Parts: sequence; structure tokens; C-alpha cells
Amino acid sequence: MIFRRGLLGFSSLLLMLLSACQSRQPADNAHATPAARPVVTPRPTSSRPAADSTPTLPARPEKQTLFPDTLHPIALSVQYWTGPQLDSLRAVLDADTPAILSSVEQWTNRCRVLRADDDYSTLRLFFRPLGATARWVELDLNAWLNGYNMLSYMQARVVELDQRASEELLVEMGGGNYASGIREPLSYTLLISFEGAPHVIWHSLDSHTQEVPPYQSNAQGEMERGNYASADRKITVRNGRVRVGRVRQEGKFGSGDELVLTPITPGSYQYRAGRFRRVAP
Repeated sequence: MIFRRGLLGFSSLLLMLLSACQSRQPADNAHATPAARPVVTPRPTSSRPAADSTPTLPARPEKQTLFPDTLHPIALSVQYWTGPQLDSLRAVLDADTPAILSSVEQWTNRCRVLRADDDYSTLRLFFRPLGATARWVELDLNAWLNGYNMLSYMQARVVELDQRASEELLVEMGGGNYASGIREPLSYTLLISFEGAPHVIWHSLDSHTQEVPPYQSNAQGEMERGNYASADRKITVRNGRVRVGRVRQEGKFGSGDELVLTPITPGSYQYRAGRFRRVAP
């Protein structure tokens, strides 16, 4: 009897201890450190990443685009003449020129152009610099028309680009190649500085035409069609600035060249400290 009461008391005590442990378990779990979340590595995918939707600003246009040779000065071969010597040269050329032609292309107080060979294709330019009342300088520009000197022409006038003591000379000239029915005229614009030794500070090819008639391509008499292409722009010098117009082109040149004229961005250019800079569109 006593043993049974003791066993019942021990069982009651054990139940009380188990109940106390269960009531404390939530509080202990509240202070427990949560388990770390597993790191998930994304699977590789073959699809490209989404493009960046951030808008990008357009690139700023270049301030100037000039052909390198247009920027670098080119020294000229020169020869000096007195006024009487130049008059004598004209008299000799006039005597050898048929009456229907003229040896004089231009004759002013500052600029003179003479034709000086049998086929009248070589042009000789003479300029009297400011302050040189009795001295003329002859400028050899025929290299620009090498191979294109048929029906050549040349006109020159004084301009002022940089407000310095020495003036500049604007020369507009052109010629062509005419053979076997082919017509290929072209024209140039040159600016010449007399600060120091005379030198070209600007030269650009500004018009070019290519006209090829139909021609026989073989002994069987098969004919190839001809071709016509033309490109030109206008360049003017006014108020100390060089204004370059847009290129107008018709047809495609037989050489396949897309860039026919000297590449210059259209706009207005100013000459300062020995360089041209684009100052306005």
C-alpha cells in the first residue's frame, strides 16, 4: 500500500516537470538565432541581358573637318619682276599670240595673269604686294592643274582674313581634260598668304565633272554605255571669313570614289594665328 502511494506520487511529480518544460519552450525559442537562409545561385541562361534603357546623348559634332592638306601651308616657287620687265613680257607674248586670242587673262593694278605657251594652257600669275610699288612676285600654281590645263582659267583678287598688315590673295582657277570625247573639267579655290615667304594657306577642289560618251569595248563592236557625274559647291570670301557651301552631286563617278571634292564641313571659317577654325554653321 505504501509502495503504491509512493509510485503515484513519483508519477505526479514527473508529469508536473514535463508540463513546466513545455510551457517554457516558446519563450526559449523566441530568443533563439534564426537559421541562415541558403544562398541560391542563379542558373546560367543563354538569353542576352536586357539592354540599358538609359537614354544616351548624341555625340557632339566636330568643330571643323578640313582635309589635312588644306590646313598645312604649302611653300610656293616664286620669281620677282619689275613693272617694266612685266610690260616687256606682255609685249612679247602679245606679238606671238594670234589676233583672235589674247595673252592676257587678267590685268589690274595688283593682279595680272598671262598665258605663256603655244597652246595657251600655262597660266602665269603676278601679284604686287602692298607697299611694293615697283616689284611684282610671280606665283607658280600650275601644279594644281597638272593634266587638267586645257581651257584653263584663273582669276585673282586681294582679300583680308586676319586683320594683319599683310594681305591675302584669293585665286579661283580651273581647267579640264578633254580627249577621245571625254570631258572632265574641275576647279580649285586657293588662298595665299604673304606673311613671310608667299605660301598657300587654303586649297580645295570645289567642282568636278566627268562626262564619258558610249564607247566600243572590244573588237566585236560591243558598246559600253557612257557615264555622267558632277559635284560642286560654292566657296566665297567675305568680311574676313571663308564660307563653304554644301556639296551638290549628280550621278556616280566612274572611279567609284564617294568622296570627290576636298572634304570640308559646310560653314563659315575664320583665319587666326595661322589656322582656319569653323566659327558658324
